[in-house]
Amino acid sequence: MRLDYTDFEASGTDRNGKDAFFIERKGVDVIEIGGLEASGEILNCEFRILDPDLSIDDVKGLVYVVLLGRFLRNYYLGRVKYVKFLNSATGEESRNVYLG
Repeated sequence: MRLDYTDFEASGTDRNGKDAFFIERKGVDVIEIGGLEASGEILNCEFRILDPDLSIDDVKGLVYVVLLGRFLRNYYLGRVKYVKFLNSATGEESRNVYLG
C-alpha cells in the first residue's frame, strides 16, 4: 500500500539539549527520530517505528518527504550526500543517497 504523505506531519522538540523529531498521522506519533547528526557527507538518522503497519521503506519515504523536505525545508540538501538510517529497535542499518 502506498502512503499519502499529505496525511503526515513532522514536529521537533529538544530533549536534554539534543533535537528529537516525530512524524505523526492524524495526531498520533508513528515514527520517533532520536536526532539527526551530520558527519561529513553522511546524515545519521536513528529512528524507532511506533506504528507496526509501517515498513522500513515507508519510514525512509516519510523521513525524506515529511521531515527533511517539508519540516526542515531541505536544510541538509547539498550539505550531505547520504542518509544513514538506523533502526534503534533492531540495529538494522542502511545508507541511501540523499537527493532531496
